[in-house]
This record gives sequence, C-alpha cells and structure tokens, in this order.
Amino acid sequence: MRVAAIMAMVLALAACGNSGGGDSASVSTSAPVGAPLTKVTAQLDRLGAPVSYQWGGQTFATSDLLLKAIDQRLAQESTKVTGQPQVANSLRVVLPATYSGPYGVSEGSRRIDQARIDVVRAAGLFKSLRVEYADVTTAVPKGRDFVLFKDRVGWRLRDAQDRESVVMDGDTLAGFVTQVTHAVADVQGDLDFLRVVLNRPGYNGIFFRGQEYKDLASLNDAFDGYNAELVKLVKPSDQPLVGRALVIVPTQSNDKIRFSERHSDLDAARKAYMLSRDKRIARFIAAAKLFTAVEVDFGNENDPPQGSFEWVIWRNPENSFWSVRQKGGDTLRVQLPAKPESFATDFLRAVKSIGDEAVFAPHPANPG
Repeated sequence: MRVAAIMAMVLALAACGNSGGGDSASVSTSAPVGAPLTKVTAQLDRLGAPVSYQWGGQTFATSDLLLKAIDQRLAQESTKVTGQPQVANSLRVVLPATYSGPYGVSEGSRRIDQARIDVVRAAGLFKSLRVEYADVTTAVPKGRDFVLFKDRVGWRLRDAQDRESVVMDGDTLAGFVTQVTHAVADVQGDLDFLRVVLNRPGYNGIFFRGQEYKDLASLNDAFDGYNAELVKLVKPSDQPLVGRALVIVPTQSNDKIRFSERHSDLDAARKAYMLSRDKRIARFIAAAKLFTAVEVDFGNENDPPQGSFEWVIWRNPENSFWSVRQKGGDTLRVQLPAKPESFATDFLRAVKSIGDEAVFAPHPANPG
C-alpha cells in the first residue's frame, strides 16, 4: 500500500456518483460501538466489482450487511449528542449530490455525512440550518452567517468574508459537532486572518490579530512573529516516517482583491499573508519531525520533480489544497488544517487512512 497524505482526506471512493443496488446476504459482524467513524472502503476485483467492504475495523461480505451496521452505529451515536450553546444564527450546508464507488461505499458515505449534519441541527448550534445538495469545489453563505460544504478533499466552513476553516470528520458524531463548533470559533475569532477594512473613502485599513499595520514590512514582521509562536506549540512525533522530504512553498497567489482603492497595497498585503500561511505549514512539518530531514524551497510548479527526496509536498498557487507525493507513488490532494498541538498526530493518522483505502485484489490500487 502506498502511504502519502497529510490531513482531512476524502478520496474517490469515499467522496463524491453511484446509485446501484444492494448485494445478497452473507455473514459478517458490525463495527464495535467504540470504533471511530472511519471512511467506507471496498476491495475490488480486477473488473471493478466489490469483493468485500471495510468500515470501522470490520469486513463485510455484502453492502446490505455493511449498511445495516452503519445504520445501527449512527443510531447509537445520535443518542449521545446533547444540546449545545448556539454559536451563530444561520448555516447553509452543501452536501455532495453524488458519491462515487460501489453502492456500499457511496451509500454508506452518504448516510454518514447526512447523520453528521442531522446531529449538528439537533445540537442547536445554529438557529436556522438549510441543507442543499450539489457537487461543488467551493461555496458561499448566500445570505447566511456561514456555509459548511464538502468537496472531494473534505469539509470546510466559510463566512461571507471568505474566511475559512477546515472541519475534521471527528471520530464520532458528537466529535463532528465539536469540530464544527471549533471551526466557527476559528473564523469568528479572527486571530489568524487578514482583515481589510474600508474605513472611509480613499482609505483602507489592514488589520491582523486586532492590530492595524501601515506598511508591508511591519505586517510581514507580525506574520513571522505569529508563526514563531505557533511553531513552539508543535509536538514532535515519536513515530517519524523514513526518508527526506522536500516542501515547496508557492510565491505567487491567485487571490482577488475586492477593493479598488490602493489596490497595489492591498494586493501586496494579501499575497504576503498567503505566503506566511504556506511558510507556516513548512515550519510545522519540520518542527513535527515527521521525516528524517526536511528541506524547504520556493516555487510555483504544478508537478515538481521528485529528485532524491522520498516525499515531495507542494501547493500550486491556483489551488487551495496541497499536493503530496511519495517516491514511486501517486500525487494526492490534501487539506492542511494546521493546528499546531495536533499536527504530528493528525499527519500520521491521515497517512494511515490512505493505507486503508480500497485495493484491487490481489495487488494494491492507485488510491488517487
């Protein structure tokens, strides 16, 4: 199996178009109640037909048995979700309209995602919650406080100012409610976002972490200082991966500025902000000691060469996600939530989840 990922990954079989029917009955066991709500995967034969399904640490011979176990587990999990304080007035949710893979994978993934949204509603985090179904790569609140959407990479929460936070799946339904709560706090807190405020005609104020900055040099110093604070919170991994890694930080940006006044100053500030966030990821990877050695370079290639490195990690400036490639492996798309305290743990968990993805019997498949 190939291992290559960083956090919050949802690949083809557990992401977004199949509406096939169930399979005949056979003997299997349901997932233990305490097992995490992992992704649904399948083992396929060389013709692409499912041989078995995997979920929650168990193997199921048919989709009927798999879905029965999922329904039982979701029913149990739902009873554990309690009412929570309201965090915002309104939420727009966009769930995938289609899920790919064999019927058991697509339908199982759909039911789990629907259950996650159902418990968010039941917990009372939002006074009003509206669900829509569409296959999207991005979404906007459309008059609501926030939009929560899922694309082929994972969950994201965004507000009307395009401030965004990655939302992890959580090991349980209650855990997902907690993740949504944290994401709202991240965006509302505005501790890690660049805010551009139009105070009066002809003047633009640039704020970061509650402070106003008049020039790019002082703003860059603030970015570097904040990154240094966060790096101190990264805990080194006690299970490092073998091999050298190259992290390539993009120097360009495709961010669009909505203001016409002093456009060049605002554009420079936004580009500096994005560069600081990408540099932070590189520093987290190095501080987590996940590899034998880490080298950092700068560039904007869409498909950089592997060279002598076991791992290459980069972000194309046209994309919001990062790309990860292990030597001899496929290029995978990943989202990096970059919480310093759990960075190393989340990284290794994501790597293991890729090792559990669907395979073609008897040889491993290309998960990307």
